[in-house]
Amino acid sequence: MMGDDLKKLYIGNLPIGLTSPILLQFLNSALMKLKPNLFYNGSPIVSCWISSDGHYAFIEFRSIEEANAGFILNGYKILDKQLKIGRPKSYLGLPSNGNDVLNTAAYAFINKAKIKINKGKKITFPTNVLNFIDMVKEIDIENEDIYNEIKDDIQTECEEYGKVLEVFMPRKDIDENIVPGMGNVYVKFENVEGAKNARKNLISKRYDGRLLTIKYFDEDKFNKKIFEEDEEKNVEKEKEKE
Repeated sequence: MMGDDLKKLYIGNLPIGLTSPILLQFLNSALMKLKPNLFYNGSPIVSCWISSDGHYAFIEFRSIEEANAGFILNGYKILDKQLKIGRPKSYLGLPSNGNDVLNTAAYAFINKAKIKINKGKKITFPTNVLNFIDMVKEIDIENEDIYNEIKDDIQTECEEYGKVLEVFMPRKDIDENIVPGMGNVYVKFENVEGAKNARKNLISKRYDGRLLTIKYFDEDKFNKKIFEEDEEKNVEKEKEKE
């Protein structure tokens, strides 16, 4: 994906008769009026191209952040027309078929998916970090010798499939409080391929009599040691209370 694509937006449902300079001036004025705290440093849109039939245009912003904020123009009126804002199809690296527009609804769906991933609620695509859910018991990781022994065993096992950079098992904090992720084992590989190979080969195995549950985990959250309760585990806990 080219960086310039991230700075571009599609403008649809234009009134007939606009020229590029007029549209550019109008949109810049509208943005600075709608978001004065963001667009205080001059005109955010640097170029504008209008189609030969005058029904749609493509605009380019100074920055990616300003382009993202440009969606505030969706539904904004020029004369009697409500603008439709979208991404160029090249934003997703899709082949062109003569219709170079990713509409706003599709973009909103994609953006929503990205937000869910960023919040760490669910990682379904491969990463270089594996989460072995509920693999160890609290009593096992309280003892330092057993804790280190388990870590070494897991690292040795996983390194059959790729280079392991770190094995981490959350434990109680300094005040003996239970922390998110306790019971899970997180393994960071050098690359995604190693994690995929390990998951493929280990997911059918058992540990301490239990079938392993292995999911991919967000690398950024692992690096920051931000762990959250697994949603499926929470569901099971609620069922037990009923």
